[in-house]
Amino acid sequence: MTGVQTCALPISPVPEVVQRTLRMLGENWKRHGVRLSIEVPDDLPAVQARPQRLQQVLLNLLINAKDALLGVEREVRQVWLAATPRDGGVELTVRDNGPGLPEHLGARVFEPFVTTKRARGGTGLGLSISKSIVEGYGGRIAVESVPGVGATFRIWLPVAAAE
Repeated sequence: MTGVQTCALPISPVPEVVQRTLRMLGENWKRHGVRLSIEVPDDLPAVQARPQRLQQVLLNLLINAKDALLGVEREVRQVWLAATPRDGGVELTVRDNGPGLPEHLGARVFEPFVTTKRARGGTGLGLSISKSIVEGYGGRIAVESVPGVGATFRIWLPVAAAE
């Protein structure tokens, strides 16, 4: 039997991926005194990405945000994860009220081996890999940071094509 094989494009239901990611994080946040707020509507469109790869990106960003807060003395140490439909895709935002990124780093944080966690065993590969994953699916990733106020990472991924 001959025929044309087609590969289905990978599809990630964002709320489901977020829930699986949160299960992987477990109670780690509470132990470290970090609050996690989630604003991810159940009716978001699915995005063009493999669920495991999107989960890898979210885990990296969330763990980085938590780690940034560990050395910060604040009354409330907070991380926010939000998702909204935007410009034919879905924008996921991970924001923290930590120290922000050192000004000299800026967008260099996406370069391989650039890290603020070298003393704690960071390799500087997490954000570089995350950028490759997001861009590989036609998306974008960006960072905004205000020293002493916090950092915000924004991921945009296109909505999955209808079958």
